[in-house]
Amino acid sequence: MHFVVESALEYDFNTIVSGHVSKLGGREDVIEGREYLHDLVNISREALETIEIEYFTKQLGSGLHKGNFRGAEENYFNALTNYVTKKMLEKATSNGKRWAERLNGADSMTKHNAFSMVEKTRLERSHNGYVLRGGKKPLKFFA
Repeated sequence: MHFVVESALEYDFNTIVSGHVSKLGGREDVIEGREYLHDLVNISREALETIEIEYFTKQLGSGLHKGNFRGAEENYFNALTNYVTKKMLEKATSNGKRWAERLNGADSMTKHNAFSMVEKTRLERSHNGYVLRGGKKPLKFFA
């Protein structure tokens, strides 16, 4: 996945004004942000490959409660988001610190970022929810 940070690193610069925190940043800050995003993408993919929506929908059956699919779907998205958030905040990064120790705002913003990345990944990447011609399903997400 190509992020804006990849494009930014193509330029020769010493200072960056990102507007996200009240400080000037440098090239190392952009590299750090790229690492965070790559971890977020990878753990979001892991969540989508690990947690199955059927766990949340199997109890709906075909009776009156089948209409409660939105509730099961919400529980599924919450489980995905919580999985990614927990893994991200527990992960030791390349310098040995956890993201909350290393990146300003990671402790308060990772849950929002996790939900956004799960949704982006789920909606914009091919996965087992799609059926190919002939009724065949892809082997797994992101094959």
